[in-house]
Amino acid sequence: MPKVSRESASQVTDLGVAEDRTQELDGYTVNFVSVRQDQDLAPMLSGLPGGRCPCPHWGYLFKGEMTVRYADHEEVITAGEAFYLSPGHVPAGTAGTEFLQFSPSDQLQPVVAQIAQRMQQMHGAWGGAAGQPARASAAQPLVWSLSHWPGRSDLPATGH
Repeated sequence: MPKVSRESASQVTDLGVAEDRTQELDGYTVNFVSVRQDQDLAPMLSGLPGGRCPCPHWGYLFKGEMTVRYADHEEVITAGEAFYLSPGHVPAGTAGTEFLQFSPSDQLQPVVAQIAQRMQQMHGAWGGAAGQPARASAAQPLVWSLSHWPGRSDLPATGH
């Protein structure tokens, strides 16, 4: 039976504004995310159709709060709540938020590619000097879904 814990996740990525611990399990990407600074993914999703994430996500919020905007409404997810983010969402999280998220890897991959392209356009090579990855800062939006792609060697992973 495939399984993972926060401590056993195979990839640990420190983005400065958040830490993402990730593992792929049978076609699903599992993320343990700790948000350090308030972040909104709208700028990173702007290149997608409608500027919204088309990938569904399931999860549980351990601490903090997430606001998820849809075209016709907004949802607030608070600590202790399980969630489902249907396609067409734009998430934002507050500092101190911690959550577990499950996403179909094949549906998430195009989103990650678009986010990486948008980050390149906005910050050039992840905002680092001379093409080196930079740790995220308050000015760089959190890329929750970007850091958990298996096989992504261009991310600032710390390893595990």
